[in-house]
Amino acid sequence: MKGFAAAFVLLANSASAAPQPFEQGQQGAATDKALAPFAETLAARRLGMGPGYWQAASGATAWRAIAASTSDTRQEARWNYARAMIDSGRFAEAEGALEVMASDEPDVALTGSFALARARARIGMGRYGEGIELLGTARLANQAEACAWRLVALASSGFADQAYLQMNCALPAINARKGAARHIFIFAAASAAIGSGHAPQADIWLSALPLDDQLANILRGYAAARMNKNAAARSVWLAAAAGPVERRRLSARLALAEFAMERGAVSRPDLNKALKLANKVRYRWRGDKLERRATLLAYRTATALGDDRAALEAGATLLRYHVQSSSTLPVLRALQTRLAGALQPASKVPLLKAAGMFWDFRDLVPAGAEGDLMASNFATRLQRAGLYRRAADLLQHQMLQRAVGITVGPLSIRVATLYVLAGEAPLAMKILRQTEAIPFPEEMRWDRQRIEAIALANIGRTDEALAILESIPDSAAIAAEIEWRRHNWQALAANPDRVLPRPGQLTALEQTIVLRQAVAHAMLGDEPGLARLRNEFGASFANLPNGEAFVALTGPVAERDTQMLAEALGKMPGASPAGKYADLLMVNKEG
Repeated sequence: MKGFAAAFVLLANSASAAPQPFEQGQQGAATDKALAPFAETLAARRLGMGPGYWQAASGATAWRAIAASTSDTRQEARWNYARAMIDSGRFAEAEGALEVMASDEPDVALTGSFALARARARIGMGRYGEGIELLGTARLANQAEACAWRLVALASSGFADQAYLQMNCALPAINARKGAARHIFIFAAASAAIGSGHAPQADIWLSALPLDDQLANILRGYAAARMNKNAAARSVWLAAAAGPVERRRLSARLALAEFAMERGAVSRPDLNKALKLANKVRYRWRGDKLERRATLLAYRTATALGDDRAALEAGATLLRYHVQSSSTLPVLRALQTRLAGALQPASKVPLLKAAGMFWDFRDLVPAGAEGDLMASNFATRLQRAGLYRRAADLLQHQMLQRAVGITVGPLSIRVATLYVLAGEAPLAMKILRQTEAIPFPEEMRWDRQRIEAIALANIGRTDEALAILESIPDSAAIAAEIEWRRHNWQALAANPDRVLPRPGQLTALEQTIVLRQAVAHAMLGDEPGLARLRNEFGASFANLPNGEAFVALTGPVAERDTQMLAEALGKMPGASPAGKYADLLMVNKEG
């Protein structure tokens, strides 16, 4: 039964009055004499068990004893003060006293009694891992009092199997206590028994507690559920849910909802009720296992309801702010899958909602190729929606923070292209120049230079753009496109052999190249050039839809008029010889 361990929580008592802060090197009666060693004395004392081991003079009396102590008695006085603070539940003050003792006399920290006391203080403050570590010394391995507190720390940390192994060793220390002093150990033992698959033993431990004890009833419910006594489990949880302590009421209500979820076949209205309960607990109770249980329940119910946003919010909270365990890894993987699905170009999640999900939960994006693909897919979706700047910013982060070496090349080309489409040519050039020190392969370097040339052309630095294109293979079409768009007829007509196709059957792009050459020669009044085009390509255009435009453009200059040219230009194919680069040219913020 998941969530049973969370029902057991160590509640440290707190006192309203506290003495003055305990400071290192504090003196009682004025003296410069070195402190008398205490480690040997403490090591020689028998390790006790039960509440009597921690009982000392009252806190106020122990404090006065420190004030009146001498160098011969100060460590003993501090020790008694620490025990008094532990006995009264003032664990932080006990820790302070023990820290001063160890600072003044490091050897004292090597004794079993000191390690036990410090572990007891740490466990009292909820620092279970530190307590377990302190109890790991050889001298405390089979000591009953140490076993009892190790049982508590392990059970509180969710290590049920290890906690269960401490029970036999801890029994003498537990039996040395009476009444309410035993409860914390009974709860720990019952929790460990349930979690380790020994639910009947949990029932035996809990039989020592009253039938109306709220926490005991919560644990009884988990034990009954483990033994498939479902009606009994619901009965005791309902009793706990009506009890006096709010925290335990909420815990019991969560247990009922968790139980229903694990049994399956929960109706949609009941799922909504469970989600509402989980969120209520999360907003009213912060920072402990109860909140973690509520968050996990919210994630499971939102997932069952198909609410992507709610599932991501609850799952991300679980991963960001709560202790991780083996049960949270599947949650992480499921969240990553859910987020990836929402970001896919074909996703039905509205773009604005998907964008919000990505920015809010980007810390869930996995590292490596999987995360890069997720970001790339979302950038594609932004690009298709015309949000070029958003797509570029997203991929720029990927490029600068995650890409290494040659992998920067394709990303830099894509980012620069998106910035050009967004009308941000200066940003495109900045990205390319930021990454130009990397030794890219020749083909990749040429692709980067083509984008840089287009960005330069778009901000009016055409001569620089053409100079770059002149040095790059297979870039004549881009240069011709730049010249065509700025109506530089002289440049277009200067070297026709560089761009003209072979006569014969022409593709749409080849038709466009020939017709543009015809326009350039016509605008220049170049009769020899037009005659050459008529002779070489007249037969090719004879049966094409663009044949009339070709005849009009290449006819004698004296027979042409403005209207004829306009009609011929209107019949030209829309395809650009620059191919994929054509859409990048002459893009600006206004257009």
